[in-house]
Amino acid sequence: MPAACPELDETSISPEPVRFGDVLRNHRRAAGMTQEELAEAAGISPRSVSGLERGEGATPRRDTVSQLVQALGLAGADRAEFQAMVTRRRPPTVRMATDRLTETGEPLHNLPRALNSFVGREQEMRELGPILASAPVVTLVGAGGVGKTRLARELARVHAARYADGAWLVELAELAEPSLVAAAIAAVVGLPTVHARDTVAVLTDYLRPRHMLLVLDNCEHLIGACAELLIHLLRVCPQLHILATSREPLAINGEIIWLLRPLQLPDPDARLSVDEITELPAVKLFVERARAVNPSLNLTDENAAAIARVCVAVDGIPLAIELAAARTRVVTVEQLSEILEHDVHILGGPVRGGTPRHRTIRATIDWSHDMLGEQEQILLRRLSVFTGGWTLDMAEEVCSGAGIDRDEVLDVLAQLVDKSMVLVDARDVVAHYRLLEPVRQYARERLQAAGEASEYQARHAAALYIGRSTPSRAVDPSPWYAHA
Repeated sequence: MPAACPELDETSISPEPVRFGDVLRNHRRAAGMTQEELAEAAGISPRSVSGLERGEGATPRRDTVSQLVQALGLAGADRAEFQAMVTRRRPPTVRMATDRLTETGEPLHNLPRALNSFVGREQEMRELGPILASAPVVTLVGAGGVGKTRLARELARVHAARYADGAWLVELAELAEPSLVAAAIAAVVGLPTVHARDTVAVLTDYLRPRHMLLVLDNCEHLIGACAELLIHLLRVCPQLHILATSREPLAINGEIIWLLRPLQLPDPDARLSVDEITELPAVKLFVERARAVNPSLNLTDENAAAIARVCVAVDGIPLAIELAAARTRVVTVEQLSEILEHDVHILGGPVRGGTPRHRTIRATIDWSHDMLGEQEQILLRRLSVFTGGWTLDMAEEVCSGAGIDRDEVLDVLAQLVDKSMVLVDARDVVAHYRLLEPVRQYARERLQAAGEASEYQARHAAALYIGRSTPSRAVDPSPWYAHA
């Protein structure tokens, strides 16, 4: 792990907690869990939990601590302090800046172990590698469930050896207070707890001479605080590199924005053999995850079409594909394809260890929807009347009205694009837009709940009748990146 900061004044360090085991036991009891329940939720043995609470053995590994934090549901200051306690218990290490490996020969990082295969992002891995090496900050932007976190972790894992001081994952999803972003980073890189007003200064002094990759995961709800801190750090830390994930860009100088699209889909109308269809990333992911829960799943030329329809119904979103694959334990792929044609929001299940918003498709979209402004929510629900796609002219004609003037539609639409709620293909003379199908179904329910469904469906039908609609057109899922 990174060495402790030598410049710290000992008087600024908070008093050492009594024992890690005592604090772990207190958090476990506060969560109402037995040692066995905590062990199961964290994916470790009950003996390990018991040993940690009794103070036996060595300081726990970072990945073990991360699993305990998730299992206990710790967030904010509790999470940062819990992680910092462990780093304070470890003896400081002395490394030369050119030492790129740990004593075991592995690159320095705190990335959790990957528990299943990484599917369908070979092109992104190839193209992002050189960009990550040269850019001060790369932000993976995309819709909820599209796989930003997994791609970021794989990139960091593959390229960790490039950085003399390692690659460090900072998970921000459960952090509620913007003021705690710097403290969360400090805890991960091993700095002692300091007074809140000194955290940024201490963190800056620590990072200034280091060649390090920081992976800031799930920045969207703290976007202003993350951007402000990174502007400062990148200005004075010449060898610091940032890989961020967010549902919208940081919008800072030097940022490379990579829009992560859903996985490539099959043509549902084409009759493809099993060999042909399983070459496509979306189908390959579905098959691998389905066989993990149902090893007896038999793929045939007959059910290949149903598998294609399942992937198309969830629009190639990796999280939705994985949730759909889990359903093959109880229904056939033919039944699943019929169900998903009408309601993709049935997908979900008790995935232990995951964040609550990734346990169902609805929860994932709820997270994004709740961060939208009022006008953005209004426009999003009205856009659900377009089943294929639309142009700006169509959006202005059909969706303007109470709450949004016609001349405001462009700005609000742009905000929805920035926040990964709307996809855009602007390569032709006229830009085309569309909603991912799970988002469209969600927005349609919001339109009905708002009592606007009849009015805006009628306006859409009228626009189609007078010939002002453009043909439905899917947005090309090929990746791209842009300089901010």
